[in-house]
Amino acid sequence: MKFGRVGAALGLLVAVGLPASAQQIRTKMGVTIPFNFVVGGQDLPAGHYTIAAVNVDTNTAWRITSDDDRLSVSIITHDASSPIISHHRVVVFQQFDKRYVLTEFWTTEHSGRELLKARHQTLVVASAQNVEIAAE
Repeated sequence: MKFGRVGAALGLLVAVGLPASAQQIRTKMGVTIPFNFVVGGQDLPAGHYTIAAVNVDTNTAWRITSDDDRLSVSIITHDASSPIISHHRVVVFQQFDKRYVLTEFWTTEHSGRELLKARHQTLVVASAQNVEIAAE
């Protein structure tokens, strides 16, 4: 009987530990962006980038880094949720004329991160078009 309790407790410990490891997976994603874009007020060239949480406990600050680690921009985000509509792992840009601005990214089907909007974005949102790129 004692073995049954230990086994049950161990099973509970493993089950409780799974969401934490799953959460770590959702705090990092790779994406190939085929055009130059703006993030955090900085222009970045087309290429492959990693988007990762700076601190997985707070999940507010994120960093987008080029594969060669030469380019890196830190950004402040807030929660984006979509309890009804499910999303693929994507990054979303708003296109203003020929300029693409990173506005949000979805790390799971129903939760993502939205970047704080720059002042110019709120002025031209009516003429903007969303562009989604699948993440790895």
